Amino acid sequence: MILDIIFLILSLLVILLCCILFVNSIELFGKRFNLHQGIVGSILAAVGTALPETIIPIIAILFSPGKDAHNVGIGAIAGAPFMLGTLGFFVTGIAIIIYTFLKRRSFIMNADINHLKRDLIFFLIYYSIAIGTTIFYKIIFLKIIIAFGLLLSYLIYLRCTIKGNCGNVETEEILFFTKYLRFPFNTYFIIFQLIISLALLILGAHFFVVYVQELSHAIGVSALVLSLIITPIATELPE
Repeated sequence: MILDIIFLILSLLVILLCCILFVNSIELFGKRFNLHQGIVGSILAAVGTALPETIIPIIAILFSPGKDAHNVGIGAIAGAPFMLGTLGFFVTGIAIIIYTFLKRRSFIMNADINHLKRDLIFFLIYYSIAIGTTIFYKIIFLKIIIAFGLLLSYLIYLRCTIKGNCGNVETEEILFFTKYLRFPFNTYFIIFQLIISLALLILGAHFFVVYVQELSHAIGVSALVLSLIITPIATELPE
């Protein structure tokens, strides 16, 4: 059981490290191609930071055998929004406080209210529709129609975000591969770091699913219950 816990923590650390690499490279990618903050934050970075909560259920439900793997995927999906609304907000708030005391920023958050309002409106409408489908879980064709409708609605969101007016990317970071590995700083190595982070992220998600199942067997707890508690930490901390 000790080894299961150690490997579970290691896979979690890999996921977090990969998301740090991803956000670093995607911010520089957006800055290099003069993309505004809405596109970089709500589309490009969001895709990367949401990958753990997307990849883990996909791997668990579609590519991992057994009912326990399926339960891990369900736990990741069901627990993610609640974890984001608690742990995610806490991490954001505490980071602002710490960096303010370190005199690296102020308490003022430069949030784009219009952009934030648009994101929240889309989320509330779409998430309410998705939750509503659980009432009609036996009507398969209705669930399929709603699923395709939600996918198409994301295109509407992309269009609104791309056409929206937002500020430029404010990052002052340099590429981590350049900073720590002395690679040249250019577009090719920005993309290279991006690809490496995505590949390792998928690998970390795979091992996370495996060791959640192993740990649930070792301590005699349902994989669904354990996943509801543990998996959202891995999927929401990157966000």
